This record gives sequence, structure tokens and C-alpha cells, in this order.
Amino acid sequence: IISIFATKNGRKALREEGGIFKHWTPMSIIPVVVRALGGVLTALVHKYAGATRKGYALIAGLIMTGLTQSFLEGERLSSDELLAVVFVILSSYLHLSYPPIAV
Repeated sequence: IISIFATKNGRKALREEGGIFKHWTPMSIIPVVVRALGGVLTALVHKYAGATRKGYALIAGLIMTGLTQSFLEGERLSSDELLAVVFVILSSYLHLSYPPIAV
């Protein structure tokens, strides 16, 4: 935000009709809101989850991203990717079913 006021182009954009949001459409707000919600969700995970759960949340997010991208682009997952998904699901099940014993 400071760069808007500190640079010549930034000050020019503020003076123009429509300002810095001149080329925005209602659809432009979607990525902004999604990023903001992702940041809030990340902060909540860091606040309330332990290190192991953070790792599983990260891996689950990566898997969901990969599956969503594959679905939206119409591409099939490779055998390596499918095997990785199976291993992650299996390891998550085993860790949650048989948690490590604290010594």
C-alpha cells in the first residue's frame, strides 16, 4: 500500500477515474476472498493443531489441490500420483488408529 503513495505511477493511478480498482470486475474479488480465507484457515491450523496434524493438513491440502486440478483440466493422474494418494490415506489411517505412545 505504501508503494501506491511512494511511486509516481501509484499516485497517478489514484488520481485516475476508478483509481487502483479501475479494471476490477465483480469476479476479481473471488481470488482475493479465497486467499484471505486460506490465510485465516492456515492461522487456525497453526494455532490449534500439533506438528503432526499440521503435516497431515498440508499433505491433505496438496492432495486436494492435485485432484481438483486434475479434474478441472481433464487430465488423469499418473500411477505414481495415485500410489502416493493411497499411501497418504493409509498412513493417515494408521497414525490416527494407532497413535504413538508417549514415553
